[in-house]
Amino acid sequence: MARQSGFTLIELLVALAIFGLIAVAGGYLLGFSLRAQDSTGQSLDRIATVRRASVLLTADMAQLLPRISRDDRGDRQPAVVGDQTTLGFVRGGWSNDSDAPRSSLQKVSYSLVDRALVRTSWPMVDGVAPDRAVRSPLMTGVSKIALRYRRHGVWAETWRPRLPDELPDAVELVLTVDGLGDIRQLFLVGIGR
Repeated sequence: MARQSGFTLIELLVALAIFGLIAVAGGYLLGFSLRAQDSTGQSLDRIATVRRASVLLTADMAQLLPRISRDDRGDRQPAVVGDQTTLGFVRGGWSNDSDAPRSSLQKVSYSLVDRALVRTSWPMVDGVAPDRAVRSPLMTGVSKIALRYRRHGVWAETWRPRLPDELPDAVELVLTVDGLGDIRQLFLVGIGR
């Protein structure tokens, strides 16, 4: 009797089991890489948001002017108003591409509102009602903001100038951001004047 060649049932079952293990491992690796790609994308988006906010802050700080302003009641405000959680000032260099009838000066402030770093700007420097302000959230997921002000080599947590048009030399901003931790930034003031 001639012997027939081929695979036995046990050999086929072993081959199918090995193929199944390889397929499961491949599916797991594909799922893992997709989750890693999504996580990396979210982290890169978060870092890009931080970078955009930093660029805007740098531009505003560079254009900060020793301009005394007036609030909506007509009371004089110092050139820089700042404490540990809020910073307000007048900046120059506000572009006017549409040739609107307005100044190149802009009153702005930065503060923490509902876990977001918010830039508030007003259409005019003096005597503007608070409801005319434009609030722009720059970054969400911010749990804490800490500002410090440097003048003549000394850091202070509240800006209290001797003269109303006096500016700090630098401003330190520390943001505590979800998923990123503490982000510390230093800004030179008024270098674009």
